[in-house]
Amino acid sequence: MPWIAGLILLAFFAALFPIPKALLWDEAVYLSTAENLGKAAPYYSEISHRPPLLPLLLRLGGSVMRIDTFGHLLSAAFIAAGVLVMYLLGRRLFNRTAGLISAVLMAACPFLLHFSHKVMTDVPAAVLAAASMLCFFELAGEEDEEPRRITAIAAGVLLAAAVLMRFVLGTLFVVPVYLVLLNRVAFRPVLIAAGAALATLAPYLLWAQIRQGGAWKPFAAAMFGEGGSEKVADPLYYFVALFMIAGPVVLAGIAFYLAPGMGRRRGDNVGRDIPLLLWFGVLFVCLSLSQQQETRYLIPAVPVLFLYAGAGYARCTRRHVAIAATAIALIACGYQVAHLQYFRGMQELGEPQLLAYSERTREAADFLRPQLHATDVVYTSSLYPIVAWYSKANTVALWPWTDEFYAEYPKNMKRDGYLVFYKGFGKEPNQDWLDHRLEFRKVKEFPDVTIYAYSIPVPLRSEPESAEGADRVGAERPAGARNR
Repeated sequence: MPWIAGLILLAFFAALFPIPKALLWDEAVYLSTAENLGKAAPYYSEISHRPPLLPLLLRLGGSVMRIDTFGHLLSAAFIAAGVLVMYLLGRRLFNRTAGLISAVLMAACPFLLHFSHKVMTDVPAAVLAAASMLCFFELAGEEDEEPRRITAIAAGVLLAAAVLMRFVLGTLFVVPVYLVLLNRVAFRPVLIAAGAALATLAPYLLWAQIRQGGAWKPFAAAMFGEGGSEKVADPLYYFVALFMIAGPVVLAGIAFYLAPGMGRRRGDNVGRDIPLLLWFGVLFVCLSLSQQQETRYLIPAVPVLFLYAGAGYARCTRRHVAIAATAIALIACGYQVAHLQYFRGMQELGEPQLLAYSERTREAADFLRPQLHATDVVYTSSLYPIVAWYSKANTVALWPWTDEFYAEYPKNMKRDGYLVFYKGFGKEPNQDWLDHRLEFRKVKEFPDVTIYAYSIPVPLRSEPESAEGADRVGAERPAGARNR
């Protein structure tokens, strides 16, 4: 219908503009990784432990336009597609009104709109997961053989694509398994879906087996967290995250859905509610047990909340109930607008400060690029993906960042180049030590960032040159390191 098309366009442009000038950590990771796909000597890449689909899409789009511009267009396109998927899924599971309200809630969600401005995997993964679930639910109602085959293939490909966008979404395979065991979906179409999913995953699994010695290693790391993380798992973390992402408007709609006497249909919870709760619950538990926890990681589970909230508001059909529901929704919406910074998720990671550092990094890189020679290395102990993206230089993340740095030095800095030092991060080496070492010469100082030229010490020059693969440590992030 025309107004769904209007809502899709509105979501696209709201997610696209304004286009951010500075990048967050993960944005720089994905853009740098994409730009270095297929290169024998990447200046920075995390392809060994990051999901490959977003870098691959960015790489393809980067062949026709600036890769960062394409990244923002792609992110906006995903949220627009998500609005359509939510409408179709809500209509399929509940009714047309519930589908429309679910789509509106997704299009207007401050948290999702904010992160749709970012070149990250969370929103695209949520849309791919929802599209796959739509196909699996459609399989329960199709009777003609040919449509079932097409829908089954689409379900498998979309679910595999969601996994390749965010590894943790491998948990969603529990939903089609449940539907088969319940006899809501015949075994044959699910077998076709499984074959399509495996065919989609096969190239990456083969690559991981060859490059990492285990096809499932990246998935296991995503499911159970990486060793050495600076965070400790907090089982209650994502309960707070739910309020930040969904907000009181969505939570009020869910309350209406759960309230007795609201016209809830009986006898449909086994084939509809349990699969939705499996989608949400298994992912929620898996993320809660992980050591690396951020609110945005929960985004792929949030479509379930939009669906229930849309169904809840759609069931407020009695006049007095509809008036009360409208009043509650308006009050909740006003509360969210009054606390917009919180509900956009900007306060959790100190995003304004990080973006300020990112902008300073861009200025420093503009100065640094003309000074660089082909063999130079850029060292830094902070924000190294951002340094790499802006400088386009072989970037080495200094490790360790504690007092142990001095015991490792100079073996952890084996090539001439430059050091980008960030003030205020509290990492080693500290600036006083740098200013008193002959190997480091201050060449430019910016607010928050200082650039030093670096020449390796004389004793190190007498040692045999190490292998290129060992020198290029900047191509990968230190194990367990995750400082924003």
